[in-house]
Amino acid sequence: MLVVAVIAGEAGGLAGYAIGRRWGRRLLERPGRYQQRREKVMQRGERLYARWGWLAVFVTPAIVSGTAKMRPAQFAVWNFVDSALWSVSVAASAYGVARLATGHHTAHDITILVIGLVAGTLVTIVAIRRHRRRAAQPAHASANGAVR
Repeated sequence: MLVVAVIAGEAGGLAGYAIGRRWGRRLLERPGRYQQRREKVMQRGERLYARWGWLAVFVTPAIVSGTAKMRPAQFAVWNFVDSALWSVSVAASAYGVARLATGHHTAHDITILVIGLVAGTLVTIVAIRRHRRRAAQPAHASANGAVR
């Protein structure tokens, strides 16, 4: 199951990357209802890639990686690592919870559950912190713009 999940994550990431690389800019800049929102997403993604490089793969959609023109080999490697970490954290958590819920648990099962929960908690903390920083940035950026 883990192998299939990692391969599926990699395949989906590569497909999103290819779409972004080929049509990403046109898709994001096309006129329409959410044009400003799409432009903001791309600006944030480009800033994130400029600042964090390959680490941005962990927190942005694959289409942004392609649109930002990340090197294909670099994206493939880090998307694979991202897919593997995500799959292991979800599978380990689900396995451990199921073993505890059915009463068939050992110290090994509890260790697997803890590993999955710790990985999931770290991902959640990073996502929340990043969201809070992004939410605080526009206010800071507009204050800087007003001073100039």
